[in-house]
Amino acid sequence: MRLGIALSLLACISVPPRALAQVPDVAPDITEVVSGGWWESGESRGEYRLVIQRNGWEHLWSVHSLQWIESPNERGSPIVRASVPLTKVDSPYWISSPTLTFRDGSPVFVLRQQNNSFLEAKRVVEVYPDSIGQYRFTVVSESVLPDE
Repeated sequence: MRLGIALSLLACISVPPRALAQVPDVAPDITEVVSGGWWESGESRGEYRLVIQRNGWEHLWSVHSLQWIESPNERGSPIVRASVPLTKVDSPYWISSPTLTFRDGSPVFVLRQQNNSFLEAKRVVEVYPDSIGQYRFTVVSESVLPDE
């Protein structure tokens, strides 16, 4: 009787192999992805995506990419229309919590960053997607430990 109940419960919670095969492959160094907003250029349209990769072992740092994901006009899969490294935003900081917000209807990615040595140095950066492959950014606040 107990074996029958256990097998019934196991059958209810097991996942068929076919369902497991449908899980997308994500590189292990991708730690954060935030998508949203909407862009249009001629006949093309889609959404923005911020991708954050974590590098390093003892001392961590992040590499940021802003992507323009084009929605298909017909059946099919979305494509990456452009992918731009945010080299102006990359620094010896690492990302603690990226979010997406909107100001006057325009998307703004907010990056709350913290020093990779877990010190109290922090900053907030706002990234504004522009035309395809272009962006602007502003350092909103920065707090740095005083020299000792």
